Amino acid sequence: MSINKIIGVIGDASIKNEEEYKLAYEIGKRIIDEGFILATGGLGGVMEAASKGASESTSNDGKSIIAVLPDNNSESANIYANIILPLGTGIRRNIDLISMCSAVIAIGGGAGTLCEISTAWQMGKLIVALGNYGQSGKLKNQRLDDRRQDKIFGADCVEDAILILKNTLQNYQKTFSGISVNFTPDYALKIINSKYPESELSVIGKGKSGIVVGNKHEIFKIFFDSSFELYSYLKSISQKLAFSGIDFEIESINKKTVLKSDLFGIPLLKCNKLFDEDDFINALNDYYNTGIITTDIKPENFIYTEKKGLIFFDIDKDIIPYTEEMFEVMAREFFAIYKMQEYLKLNQNLKFKKIIGSLQQEENFSAIGKLLNISEQELKKEYTHFRFRCGQYAIYKNLIYKYFDSKIISGSLFDYGAGTLEIAHNLKKRNYSVAAYDIDTKAFKDKYSEGIDCFTDVKKLNDYLENKKYDTVLCSLVLCCVEDNIAKHIVNNCKKLATNRIIFIICNPLSAKNKSTIQDRNFNHNYSDFIIFTKCMKSTKNIRTEYHRPLSFYENLFIDCDNSTENFEIEEIIQSSDSTSNFLQICNSDFMLISLKKRGY
Repeated sequence: MSINKIIGVIGDASIKNEEEYKLAYEIGKRIIDEGFILATGGLGGVMEAASKGASESTSNDGKSIIAVLPDNNSESANIYANIILPLGTGIRRNIDLISMCSAVIAIGGGAGTLCEISTAWQMGKLIVALGNYGQSGKLKNQRLDDRRQDKIFGADCVEDAILILKNTLQNYQKTFSGISVNFTPDYALKIINSKYPESELSVIGKGKSGIVVGNKHEIFKIFFDSSFELYSYLKSISQKLAFSGIDFEIESINKKTVLKSDLFGIPLLKCNKLFDEDDFINALNDYYNTGIITTDIKPENFIYTEKKGLIFFDIDKDIIPYTEEMFEVMAREFFAIYKMQEYLKLNQNLKFKKIIGSLQQEENFSAIGKLLNISEQELKKEYTHFRFRCGQYAIYKNLIYKYFDSKIISGSLFDYGAGTLEIAHNLKKRNYSVAAYDIDTKAFKDKYSEGIDCFTDVKKLNDYLENKKYDTVLCSLVLCCVEDNIAKHIVNNCKKLATNRIIFIICNPLSAKNKSTIQDRNFNHNYSDFIIFTKCMKSTKNIRTEYHRPLSFYENLFIDCDNSTENFEIEEIIQSSDSTSNFLQICNSDFMLISLKKRGY
């Protein structure tokens, strides 16, 4: 094996037991013994144990142990490293570490290791899970997704891991051949015009990964990398993002990978309007809903489109599978751009990455506060409100969108108890004809109301009940906040309005419990608990009474209401924590989606 092959060792930053330490120590030593170079994250735990083992190899030449640090303090590296790289890029150093390695050996680990494994998977690296600890132990002999035909190799001992390296590593050695000197903007235009000759295209820009051309209606990005791996990867990303309305096609033209989209808009920094918190939250949730993360967030990649509103559109290798750690970084950076957008428009040459560098590791808004003359305490308070409205905290909304996307329900929709109209607005984008009702006259937000027949008048609702029908009725988080007799009345109204389906979102009757009935069979719970409590809503500060009723209450309510001529049956129950749950798998999730369908539909 060539000395220039770098093998990364990743895993727990804190060793769990003596056996795990021994595995890390021995694999580090054997990596150097076999003529490789060792690279780690440079800190403690598995990283330090592997580095110590490497340092005690007789083949160690004093320059074969690399520490890739997340901070810019070289003194934070463990004492066994020969070459220290204090990158100062926070958890993005995970990508730099994996990028330099020919193969990765994982021992245990949590979210950070999972991020590194998924990055290695996307980069086509050989991955070996050594031992049975943590996240890497759970992934032994498995595939992360369908973009690769191999697997994460499992090794129970150091000797097995070394044999995998020796026998398999040559299959993963791919070198970047460089960018052709002929790949100019004119050449990019020729590629697109060969298939779309009447497009009247012009060059928009050139980036690190490709050239963008377009007209008033479409944009095309021609990637420098023409590998089948990139084509397949971007194809899978396009399918995921399509569910959020970020539509683009990936095609091959003259053996070049090309992105085509009609999401042509105005860059955030050139818009003559400021976008509010909701715009950025919706853009962030687009990624959360699809289970992917983008690691290279720049203000210039936010664009405003008439079709979708504000979106983040940068389709490249920087997109990785969802991890909690990286989503937190993404949320903080979206918030930073939201707060700084006016300042950024006036100072477009500002080194944005330098300003927000501290946000990659923690909620440190001090640099932004100084620029905007806002206290860090106030920014943290605003961010708490922002964060509470996205990701897992908006999980019931994601439950609704995923259900509609998967069921491909078409036609007309009535949103009963529509609140701000945000959900109705987003479902209308999915080509539904939408009407919305809410008893709260102050609930509706004007920005969501365009194209929606919305009202708060009970008399108008009664007129609808007598004269109008809708393919689907949605009633989200309404029944949890009303007394039994009112809940029965609302369900009857929904049955009068619906011709095919009714979708109810309720608080899970078990959400007040700390255990799952599936995970602990000795915990006997018959769904008979009835809990009433009041709470202060974080988003509005309003006091609300909630009713956590037994599941049997809802089963009887949905089927045995007064309106007996409208026969509906429970079709399925989906939980916020498990999108495949059914009647036999009710666990401790936050919300339940219960869909009813007309008998015979």
